[in-house]
Amino acid sequence: MKKFILIILSVLTVNFISSQTVYQLKSNHFNNIKNFSGNSAPTFIDLDGDGLLDLIAGRGDGKLDYYEQSSPNSEEFILVTENFNNINVTGESKPIFTDLDGDGLLDLIIGEVNPNLSHYEQISPCSEEFILITENFSDIFIMNNSAPVFTDLNGDRLLDLIIGKRNGKLEHYEQNAENPAEFTLVTENFNNIYEQFKSSPTFTDLDNDGLLDLITGEYNGSLSHYEQSSPNSEEFILVNENFSNIHVGHESSPTFTDLDGDGLLDLIVGEKDGNFNHFEQNEENSAEFNLVNENFDNLYKGNNFAPTFTDLDSDGLFDLIIGKKNGKLEHYEQNGENSTEFNFVTDNFGDIDVGYYSYPAFTDLDNDGLSDLITGEYNGSLSHYEQISPNSEEFILVNENFSNIHVGHESSPNFTDLDGDGLLDLIVGDEYGKLNHYEQNTENSTEFTQVTNNFNNIDLEWTSAPAFTDLDNDGLLDLIIGKNAGNLHHYEQNEENSAEFDSVTENFNDIHNLVSPKPTFIDLDGNGLLDLIIGDRYGNLRHYEAVNFTDIEEYDLNQAPVPFTSYLRNSYPNPFLISDKRNCAVSIEFGVKENEEADIAVYNMKGQLVKEFKGYKPGNHTVRWNLKDKHGKKVKAGIYFYSLRTNKTNTTHKMLIIK
Repeated sequence: MKKFILIILSVLTVNFISSQTVYQLKSNHFNNIKNFSGNSAPTFIDLDGDGLLDLIAGRGDGKLDYYEQSSPNSEEFILVTENFNNINVTGESKPIFTDLDGDGLLDLIIGEVNPNLSHYEQISPCSEEFILITENFSDIFIMNNSAPVFTDLNGDRLLDLIIGKRNGKLEHYEQNAENPAEFTLVTENFNNIYEQFKSSPTFTDLDNDGLLDLITGEYNGSLSHYEQSSPNSEEFILVNENFSNIHVGHESSPTFTDLDGDGLLDLIVGEKDGNFNHFEQNEENSAEFNLVNENFDNLYKGNNFAPTFTDLDSDGLFDLIIGKKNGKLEHYEQNGENSTEFNFVTDNFGDIDVGYYSYPAFTDLDNDGLSDLITGEYNGSLSHYEQISPNSEEFILVNENFSNIHVGHESSPNFTDLDGDGLLDLIVGDEYGKLNHYEQNTENSTEFTQVTNNFNNIDLEWTSAPAFTDLDNDGLLDLIIGKNAGNLHHYEQNEENSAEFDSVTENFNDIHNLVSPKPTFIDLDGNGLLDLIIGDRYGNLRHYEAVNFTDIEEYDLNQAPVPFTSYLRNSYPNPFLISDKRNCAVSIEFGVKENEEADIAVYNMKGQLVKEFKGYKPGNHTVRWNLKDKHGKKVKAGIYFYSLRTNKTNTTHKMLIIK
């Protein structure tokens, strides 16, 4: 049975026809090799001089994968290691090999998310071992997302270094004749080339005419083709903005080699999702390539897990719904109360498919007892699904354009009630690292109005995934945001019911080295300690549990002896005045006798379960209820009942909540 066990961590076949280039598909599952990562960036070399090509692939997490050709001229590659030389740059590693000083030792230059280039050198000829020379190669500063490549443009035997940049342009540096590890900037805008976003260049000579061809990957997944205007010229002319009609999704990263020694170039294109797409030249000296395989050697590097928890069927077991890069949702269910083990239910929950990068969030918009599922997606809009009946696992589509919200790309929704007015606030993260704030028009409405597209001026530069909770139960909301670079930012509400948040730290809990983390909070085991579950770009789920008393919603009063009988006392204050800023929660004191275990449940006047606190052992306890229901929504003023339930006791008291 497929399961998730959450472990606590210590801290066509298609021919593309054009006037120039065609490639054909051979297989969709090249060699069945998989490795869950992201932002694949391949380069080929023969490290050990054995005549077998080595494939070194950059990854989203900054490490390098190493594969070796199984035999000469084979298209089969075998994984050697997922952590080549223990190299780990900050993220989105883009490796390239050359020999800078002609000493017979390969130099490995790596672009990355950070503004610098890292330089490693082979320790001896034909060795697979490399040592770090510097993390700041030639003092080059690229801002971020650098993609380097070496060539000799003008035949002067000095290497030219062309670096693709996040802004879509190319920078040109030339080697210093006296110091081959030093490069001098020639221009920040090589040939006025502009590829919109995240350019990734590579050079070859497609038609053996002595003129270099420059193929540039870009964010939209296509390739642009430029050709040298004359031999040894630094001038390049645009040939085609859609080279061979290739489109691989997003963030194309091309490289050329001849895998099988047939004289036809093979083009391997990495992409954001981690696939390696394989194209082959359709004839010698052609600029037309045919698709061979959309997943070269099945070197797959991405899944993008976005988790959220709910209880679909009110059976007391949490349901874990995970958004995925393919736009679908996976469903797992807790295998027992208070368990951290989840059983697989389906990888196609509700037959929902939003196309690309699903980000699910549950709430009850109209208080009809039916869960609403709002799903973010890559195109920046939100889709709305509703449960067909109470406790059902079946959802129907209501609207593919929920409240006409569109935030650009990678919408990541989260619901809360910031100001305690009974109207839901919808905070949507986006591709650009900002947060968009919408508020429900009226109670029980499915219409939301934009408040701001720059919530609290928060700007994480690149992708944001927000989650709200109250970490220390002080009545002030805590906002935890996953950032693409791998860390979590923590903000706290500056006063109760305020829409203003102050920054606490940019490195929450010292959690880092993740790529596009998506946090969510839940108490899985009913011990009163919040569990933090983080999905990431690679399809991992990481589990952290709070360890400090300041992190818990309930606290113990076990200094007193275990009571002889279980008891439930009146809540305090009662009545509870919502507008009284001195109190942020209702306190419910109770005791549990030996050999019993207790739950506290809160119900509304209709007898519907509002909130539950479970699994209290013998002793004296106090629960502090922050007036949020099981969906995280603030309850309204009115009469509520709270019960103590053990295997031998069932006692109910009444509380009054007034405005």
